[in-house]
Amino acid sequence: MQGTSRGGADLKEIVRRIDLWGLTHLYVVGGNGGNAAANAINQELQTAGVICSVIGVPKSIDNDILLVSVNAFLPESLNASFLTPVATLGTR
Repeated sequence: MQGTSRGGADLKEIVRRIDLWGLTHLYVVGGNGGNAAANAINQELQTAGVICSVIGVPKSIDNDILLVSVNAFLPESLNASFLTPVATLGTR
């Protein structure tokens, strides 16, 4: 995670850093405001000619996304918890 914000971000500075760091993908997790920010960043990237895919990932703290169960990510979470010990074996 590069950082978080509650608005007031400098789009030109965000694009400058995306270009400086050579990012090819930017995932923005959020609600209406986050996805509006993802769109604004994408437009600024296009204006500046910087190639980076911006992906808006919706999230919900009150489960108001239709057709998504509360346990939508449970299988992935369980898989990750089982894989963690295996992945860290070689690092000890």
